[in-house]
Amino acid sequence: MIRGPSPPSPEAYLELHVEQGRKLLEAGRQIGVVEGTWAARKATVRWIGRASHTGPTPMKDRRDALLAAAQGIAGFETVIAANHPLLHRSAARLVVEPNSPNVVVDRATVWFELRGPSVAELDAAGNLALAAFEKVADDTGTQLEIVADALRNPASMDVTLMAIVRRVAQACNFPPETMRSVAGHDAVALQNRGISSALIFIPSVDGIAHHPDELTHPDDVQAGLTVLTAALRHLVEGGFNATRR
Repeated sequence: MIRGPSPPSPEAYLELHVEQGRKLLEAGRQIGVVEGTWAARKATVRWIGRASHTGPTPMKDRRDALLAAAQGIAGFETVIAANHPLLHRSAARLVVEPNSPNVVVDRATVWFELRGPSVAELDAAGNLALAAFEKVADDTGTQLEIVADALRNPASMDVTLMAIVRRVAQACNFPPETMRSVAGHDAVALQNRGISSALIFIPSVDGIAHHPDELTHPDDVQAGLTVLTAALRHLVEGGFNATRR
């Protein structure tokens, strides 16, 4: 347990991050000023079946949680693609228990995710997905458990800090692109906790992220460092609170 007075909160926070997308490349810009983020709905879903031997157990007696998870993933993809094609969707993690090659799966847990700018659309899409999961449970004779279902609201970055970064980027001969982030970042978390924050993007080659081929060219990194340093110098010399007045 930490004892004693809490450390003071920072006046402001600036973050430099690779875009993890292609918008800067498509716009021919090296600097992006993030004005806000998309919303996200994340659900962890578990199908509960009954463990049994994969050899002698008759097919009609099986309650296969992995079969349910497979159908659930396919159903999720189908229903969201048909009704909400512009949302970003994924089923990116699967845990199987007992994870033995000769045991019908007893429990299969899947992590689902939807991302989009509209909370209302995420709500509607998520409800369609949950209905599809329920149908799969009925069809496979398994039990559906919603382990978690959380909504992350869209965030808006600090207007004053965004203006400072734009002016500094322009002065450094890097005309900025105003954009939104699909992913969450430290700056977003701090902004949501009342600490004025700004997020600066630099290009990602081919928009590749979370893969060994992820790359940002040294010139783009230098551009980002130049803008970040100049913005921080502006804040340190002028004071963030003075800038806001």
